Amino acid sequence: MFTTLKNSALATLLAFILSFALTVTAFAKTYDDLEIEAEVEDGEADVTVTYDDDGDEEKDTYSFDDIDSKDELISKLSSELSTSKSAVEDALTITGDDADKWDAKDVIDEAEELVTAADEAIEDAKDDDDLSDDTVDEALIALFSAEEALEDADDYYDNGDYSAAEDSADEAVEYAEEVFDLLDYNADDYVDMSESDRQEAAEEAIEDAEKDIDDARDDIDDAEDDGDDVDKAEDLLEEAEDKLDDAEDEYDDGNYVVAKNLAEDASELAEKAVDTINEEKDEEDEEAEEAAEEAIEKAEGYIEAAEEAIDDAKDDDVDDEQLEKAEDRLNDATSNLEEAEEELDDNDYDKAKDAAYEAIDDAKRVFEILDVDMDDYLEHKNNDQGDDYVTICHKPGTTAEKTMSVPYAAKAGHLGHGDTIGGCDEHSHDDHKHKDGDDKYKNYGKTTDREELQRQLVELLNLLIALLSSR
Repeated sequence: MFTTLKNSALATLLAFILSFALTVTAFAKTYDDLEIEAEVEDGEADVTVTYDDDGDEEKDTYSFDDIDSKDELISKLSSELSTSKSAVEDALTITGDDADKWDAKDVIDEAEELVTAADEAIEDAKDDDDLSDDTVDEALIALFSAEEALEDADDYYDNGDYSAAEDSADEAVEYAEEVFDLLDYNADDYVDMSESDRQEAAEEAIEDAEKDIDDARDDIDDAEDDGDDVDKAEDLLEEAEDKLDDAEDEYDDGNYVVAKNLAEDASELAEKAVDTINEEKDEEDEEAEEAAEEAIEKAEGYIEAAEEAIDDAKDDDVDDEQLEKAEDRLNDATSNLEEAEEELDDNDYDKAKDAAYEAIDDAKRVFEILDVDMDDYLEHKNNDQGDDYVTICHKPGTTAEKTMSVPYAAKAGHLGHGDTIGGCDEHSHDDHKHKDGDDKYKNYGKTTDREELQRQLVELLNLLIALLSSR
C-alpha cells in the first residue's frame, strides 16, 4: 500500500511539473524596442532582429528557406522569438524582390475573404423582409463588380504584375464593402464567423432585445403612474416588440444575421422609447423650473416693497402693535422665500413655487395690516419713476405744516391723509382763494406726477371759470 501511495504521489508530482512547464512555455516573451527587418528573395528570407536588453542593444540574425508568404514568415519568427504573432507583425519590415509579391497576396486574400462574405450577406438579404428587391439588386451588381475585380487581381498576380494585382484587389474590397453598405449589414458578422458563431450572436442579440423591451416597459409604466404622457413611448415600444417577433421568426428559419440585425433594431427602438420619456420629463422640468424662478423673483419684489412700507410706517408713527404685526408677517414672508430658494436648489420646483407664493401672500398681508396701497409700492418698484423721492407739504394749513422729501412709494399714503405735492411755500393756506399775480402757478406743468398734473389742471380750470364769471 505504501508503494502504491508513493507511486501515486510521484505521478502527481510529474503531472504538476509537466503542467508548470507548459504554462511557462505558454507565456509569450516581450521585447523592448523590437525591430525586425526581413529581406526576401526567391523564397529565402534573411532576418535581422534588434531589441533593447537592459539598456543594451541586442541583434540576432535568422535565415529561412522555402518561405512562400508573409504569414508563414511571421509564424516562424514568432516561434523562434517565443513571442506573439501580433508583436512580430507590428515590428516587421519586409524588403526584397518578394516584398511586392507578398503584399499583393495579402491584399488578394483579404479581398477573397470579404467578397465571399458579401456573397453570404446577399443570400441572407434575399430573405430579409426589411430590404426591397431594388436594394438587393443593387447589392448584387456591386457583388458582380467585386468578383470581376478579384479575378483581374488573380490574373495580374499570376503574370507577375504585383502592383496591378494589388490595385485590382483593393477595387474588389471597395465593391464588397459597398454590398454591406447597401444592405446596412455589418461585415464583421460574416468575416471569420462560422454558422455557429452567427447563431450564437443572434441568440445574444435577441436576449438583449427582450431585456431592453422589458426594462422600457417598466419605465413607461412608472412614467404613466406619475401622470406623464407616454403615448409616443408606447408607439415606439410597440415597434420594438414587432421587430423582436420578426427577429425570432428569422432565427427559426436559420437566417441568423438577419435575426441579429432585427433584434438590434428592437433594442434601439426600446431605448428610444425610454429616451422619449426622459426628454418630455426634461421639458416639463424646464417649464417648472422657469415658473418657480418667476415666482421667487415676484416674491422678492413684494418683500422689498413691504420692507419699504414698514420703513415709511415707522416714519409716520404707526401704532407699535400694528407695526409689530406687519414685521412678523414680513419675517414669515422672508422665511418662505428662503424655503423657496432651497427647494429650487434641490430641484423640487413645485415646492419652490408654492413656497414663493406663500411668501407673496405674507408680504401682501403687510400692506393690509398697515392699511396702505400696495399697488403704489409695487408700481414704484417695477417701473422707472425717475427720482426715488418726492417733495410734499406735510399737514398743510396746520401748526405742524412742513416741507418734507419722502420716498416715492410713500406718496400715496401721505396724500391719503391730506398732504400735498410740492413744498408748503408753493401752496396757499386757503385753497379757495386765488390771486392773479400769485407765484404759486409759475411751476405748474413742470411735475412728472400724473395725479399732481390732474390736480393742477382742475385748479387752473376753476380759476379760469372764476375769472370769466367776474367779467
